[in-house]
Amino acid sequence: MKARLRAVALALAALLLLYGITVGSAPGETEATRPTSVEPGAGGYSALREWLASARIRTASLRGDYRELAALTRDYPTGNVLVVTLPGTTSLVDRDIVPLHLWVRAGNTLIVSAALCDAPDWARGPQLRALADDIGMLTGLDAVGAGQSLGNFLVTPAVSRWVPALQHPLTEGVRAVEAVSDRVAPPCAVGLPSGRGALALLSSTGDSTGGRDDGAWLSPRGAGWVVLMAQATPFANRALGRADNARWASNLLRGSLGPGGMVVFDDGLQGAAEFWDLRRLLIDPRLHASLGAVLLLWLAWVAGGTRLRAPPVPPRIPGAAALVAAEGRLLARAVEPREAAAALLQAFVSRLPEPARAAPEDWLAARSAGSAADLAQLRSWRRRLEAGGAVPLDPLHDLLTRLRSPSA
Repeated sequence: MKARLRAVALALAALLLLYGITVGSAPGETEATRPTSVEPGAGGYSALREWLASARIRTASLRGDYRELAALTRDYPTGNVLVVTLPGTTSLVDRDIVPLHLWVRAGNTLIVSAALCDAPDWARGPQLRALADDIGMLTGLDAVGAGQSLGNFLVTPAVSRWVPALQHPLTEGVRAVEAVSDRVAPPCAVGLPSGRGALALLSSTGDSTGGRDDGAWLSPRGAGWVVLMAQATPFANRALGRADNARWASNLLRGSLGPGGMVVFDDGLQGAAEFWDLRRLLIDPRLHASLGAVLLLWLAWVAGGTRLRAPPVPPRIPGAAALVAAEGRLLARAVEPREAAAALLQAFVSRLPEPARAAPEDWLAARSAGSAADLAQLRSWRRRLEAGGAVPLDPLHDLLTRLRSPSA
């Protein structure tokens, strides 16, 4: 019992160690809240989503590929907004970007909020180094000087302010937009190449002329628009109420949403799992291919890998008669019938007196042992065996048994 308990304890310890290695966080490191529409933490967008819901503006959480945008907005295919926050937890290379560009050009708006000039705690990982490439893939704009690195953690979050770069309906009523950084942010020296048709909307405090310290841009794309923000935190739960961040968000959405339009949050890029949809599972061709492969393997196993057998009979302890019968069957398979017959006759004759062994029939006839027919049959079979012939084994056994009995 002690050995079993020790084995169970060691198994549980191994499972805990495996969990700590594969799932647990590193020592002294806590998991930061991600900017998703369902996250109530500091970095989430749940406050913005609830605010939109209170204003009766439809919202949706995109958990899959950008090919789902057309299905989400099929009732109102234009006048919708997609909010994307960078960096994400997954690479944009694994996503199909073409449906997104077609969706924007059809008359929708893409708002990209990128951690270029602020450094929230969740903006870390390998995707931070690919931030400029992801921005280019989404917006078609090259963010010059968008080098980003993970700075030291700040005990007190740092706040950066951005002011309107010009008078525009999107900046109406906005005096300042604030971004919050949990780590030391790199110098914000991000600009867009000239000739790309991008209009600067925000600039850093003290530089209202735009240029290399711009913080937000507006760019047309077909019948739609692309808004690129160099900050990832103004719409987060902890920063939406700071300065004029809420006004800035209201202007962007009011100027982009059409009648019946929807605000879609790209939660899938931030690691949010896809919603469970049984219908999508049942129509997925991969499911049918997998079931077909399993069925073929099962049929192959049944046809060639199995043998149909009767259920085994539980063994029984044999009795004396069974042992004699088994020995007889063994001898019957191992000894020739003629040899067995000769051995039976030899055993019968050896029990007679010495003078009677040469002609046992005459000796038995003189003593009236056995009928005349049995004695004649005995003489015939004995001579046949002496001549090397064969006799029937069972009748010989029965004959010798009759002659051996006292009544014979």
